[in-house]
Amino acid sequence: MKKLILPVIIIVILIGAYIAFNNQPEIPDDLSGDTGEPSENTSTGGEQQSGDETPEEPETPTMERGLKGVSLSAANYTGEGILDFFDRAPESNDLITWVGDWAQLGDTDTAPYLVYNMRDLYDYEAMVITAYIDQGSGTILRPLDEETKQMYLDSAVSFASTYKPLYMGFGVEMNIVKKTNPDAYYEFKEFYPEVYEAVKEASPDTLVFTVWQLEQMKGLDGGLFGGVNDPEQAQWELLSDFESDLAAFTLYPCLVYGDPSEIPTDYLTEITDYTNQPIVFTEMGWFREGVTGWESTPEEQAEFIDRYFDLSASIDPVFTIWSFYYDQGTFAPFGTMGLLDVNMTETAGLEAWSSH
Repeated sequence: MKKLILPVIIIVILIGAYIAFNNQPEIPDDLSGDTGEPSENTSTGGEQQSGDETPEEPETPTMERGLKGVSLSAANYTGEGILDFFDRAPESNDLITWVGDWAQLGDTDTAPYLVYNMRDLYDYEAMVITAYIDQGSGTILRPLDEETKQMYLDSAVSFASTYKPLYMGFGVEMNIVKKTNPDAYYEFKEFYPEVYEAVKEASPDTLVFTVWQLEQMKGLDGGLFGGVNDPEQAQWELLSDFESDLAAFTLYPCLVYGDPSEIPTDYLTEITDYTNQPIVFTEMGWFREGVTGWESTPEEQAEFIDRYFDLSASIDPVFTIWSFYYDQGTFAPFGTMGLLDVNMTETAGLEAWSSH
C-alpha cells in the first residue's frame, strides 16, 4: 500500500538522495560492483574420512524465520540523512527493503544497487520488490510490449545472478491491480512465469514471489477504503494465479479498524486456510496520528505492534517489514506511519518494534 518510491545517490562515503519516482540521479559505478562476501564454508584442509566411514547426509537448510525490516526511509536525503538511516535502522532490523520501478534493476546507478552494496558497511540483509504499475494511479509505467518485457527479464536475471538474493519480489498488491487495471493484471499474469523461471535458473536458492494486499484479499473494503466490509468479496482464489515461493502480503488493518483491539484473533491465521506457503509481510503499518475522525497516537501504534506479534506467533512469518522508519512525504494517513517523525529519536512505536 506504500505509494512512495525512494531513489538515492551515493558519493563515495557521503551519500545524497531525494524522493522522486521517475527522476533517478546517478550513483558512481565504483560503488555498484560485486559485493559478495567470502563463504564461511571455505575449506582450509583437514582430516580425510577413512574409506570405511559412511559419509554424513547433508543437512536440509532450515528457512530462517522471524526477521524484521524497514524500507529505505531516511529522515532526509542529504548525505548526513542517509548515513543516519543506515546507522540507526539496522540496530533493530534484519532487512532493508526497496520497492520501485522495475526499470531501475537495469541501471546499476540506482537505489536497488545502493541498498545491496551498503551491506558491505552495515549489518543487514537486503531485498528488492519491483513494480510495473504506479500504485497510486493504477496506471502501467510502460506498455508491457516485447521490448519492455525483455528489458524487465534481462534486468531481473542480471540482478539475481550478481547478488544471489535471498528474496526477490515482482509485482505489488496484485489484487488491487486486478481491480483497478484488469488488463495490466492479465498481461503480467502471462509474463510472470518467464520471470520466475529465469530468476530461479540464475539463482536457484532465491525465494521469488509476488505481493497481495491482505485487507482487500479478505474482502475488507470499509473504513478508510471507503466501501463496505464483505467477506463474500474475498479474493483468495487469486493466490493460484502466480507461482510463488512465499505467500506475500501488505498489511494495513488501520485502514479498516479504528483500534488494534478490534482486529480479530484469527486475522492472520486465516491465511493458512488458503495457502501452505511460508508467509511474509512486505509492508505493514499503523499511523501515529491518523486523520480527522480516524485518529491515532504513538501509544496506539505501539499497541498494534505488540498485537501483531501476538497474532502472528502461530504462523511464524519468515519476515515482517514496517513501511517507514522515518515519516515520509506522502499523503495521509501514510504520512505519519513511520516509527519516528523526522525530528524524533524515540517513540513508543519504535520501542515496541525494537522489543520483538
